[in-house]
Amino acid sequence: MILKPDDRIQVSIIEASHRGVRGNPEEWSNIETIEVASKVPGYNLTPGSQIQSVVERIEEGVAYVTQQPGGYQRHTAPGDQIEVSIERMVADSVGESSAGSATQIERLIVPGVTPLERARVEVAKMRGDLAFGRVVETLESGLDIGDEVRAQTIKGESKVTVIDSKVTVDTGHEAKCQTEVTVRVEAIGDPSTGMITDAGDLPIEGTTVSANVTEGEERAVAKYNGFAVTLSKPALVSGTVSVRITERSNGNLFGRVSDYRGRLPSAGDSVAAKVYAHNQTASPAKGRYTIQLTSKVKQSGKATVHITGVGERISGVVEQYEEDEGDSDRVAGSKNHLLNGTSL
Repeated sequence: MILKPDDRIQVSIIEASHRGVRGNPEEWSNIETIEVASKVPGYNLTPGSQIQSVVERIEEGVAYVTQQPGGYQRHTAPGDQIEVSIERMVADSVGESSAGSATQIERLIVPGVTPLERARVEVAKMRGDLAFGRVVETLESGLDIGDEVRAQTIKGESKVTVIDSKVTVDTGHEAKCQTEVTVRVEAIGDPSTGMITDAGDLPIEGTTVSANVTEGEERAVAKYNGFAVTLSKPALVSGTVSVRITERSNGNLFGRVSDYRGRLPSAGDSVAAKVYAHNQTASPAKGRYTIQLTSKVKQSGKATVHITGVGERISGVVEQYEEDEGDSDRVAGSKNHLLNGTSL
């Protein structure tokens, strides 16, 4: 760890003689000697004593520090040990914690840790409300490569936040909505990275979501999160279906209906429907789709329609009209007579 001017540190006295007072510099990588000046009347500096000091200046590997009278105004001082949870990484193997309100440390920087690690940390130095510490004991291991965690996506960002923490993992996929996903950690650092293994309702390539579609339109809207998907071909029905995301390009999603969830008839089915002669279509009594009639009809009305095909469209032929009073006409004949070509 590097020592800088204005750092507040705890100094362990190793020499006190007529030549001066010196502290132990071993924990500071850029310091060879610590020269201590005491401004506390009546305080006897002896080898082995621990004092609170402020670094005044650093010259050619020598740190000149001044002993501080009494304690700090803050609750926590250099040399104190506190238990913390690492909330985020600020560099490779360097984490950050807020340390808790009782310490009045806004940010505590700790090297040699991983995200979510719980540790007992000794405060090495302070500068304002920023502190630097070293791990004394690991209380609970943090994230490791290969771990799978539940996380919350952030709409418009590729980072996810691990549930019940401030730790983030970059998945490389910009989220179209906020939802819970499972992420496998692939690298620890700043940022930590991972791969989504369970996308939940997050629209990424290969996932299937519930969506509402309208017959004849090439657009689906996710039922729970409201994002739009451009379909490869118009929907055959109106209602809630399953849509598989096949592509993501320039922030847009593309997909196809993978399951109509029983909303489509099958070839060979017979369904009750209302037949419309003017456009040669039929609408089923149950369901929200359109049947294209392949055999021309001359009359509108209720009928049984035989489904002949389901592909780019739903096609069928009228099997039998539903007769009712007044349906018979001495001149035109009944609808079924017209259907069978036997009317006058």
